[in-house]
Amino acid sequence: NMLWRTHAQRLLVENKDASVFNDLFKIVQNESVDEIGINAPAIHALWTLHGLNAFETNQEAVKVAIKALSHPSAGVRRAAIQVLPKTAQAFDAMDAAGLFNDVDYRVRLAAVLATTEMPESDGIGRALVDMAEKSENFADMWLKHALTISSKLNENGFRAESSKRGFNMNPSLME
Repeated sequence: NMLWRTHAQRLLVENKDASVFNDLFKIVQNESVDEIGINAPAIHALWTLHGLNAFETNQEAVKVAIKALSHPSAGVRRAAIQVLPKTAQAFDAMDAAGLFNDVDYRVRLAAVLATTEMPESDGIGRALVDMAEKSENFADMWLKHALTISSKLNENGFRAESSKRGFNMNPSLME
């Protein structure tokens, strides 16, 4: 249960116990979900790996987290986005997994927020413009604000992609 999972997580992180990496990898790779679509052990395993700095030191951990971007549980996908280093490789994996168009808006939000910490790129600009073209993404207040912030932080790529698509770059003229 949650009490024992968080207690174990805390002890593993406090003791810097890297010997559990392989066991945590197996937990994350388990794609089963409960009756409400959650795999809490996988989420805790990802955050334990994060607490142990596994994603900075262990390429296998990065591979496991990248695979978790396609996990059936939205909570696991979101946790994987949040724990991965904010690199071009992580963006490419998120984009390939379709997370900017995920069925769960919390996953989309986590993906957009992750781009605010990544190096600016044309790929991020393209993904943000793709999202900006869908009115459904502006129905969620937090997602709308995250898109606004990320498009400003990734302004060059966002403007270049918008220009390619023939969008008006002067918002004051838009109706």
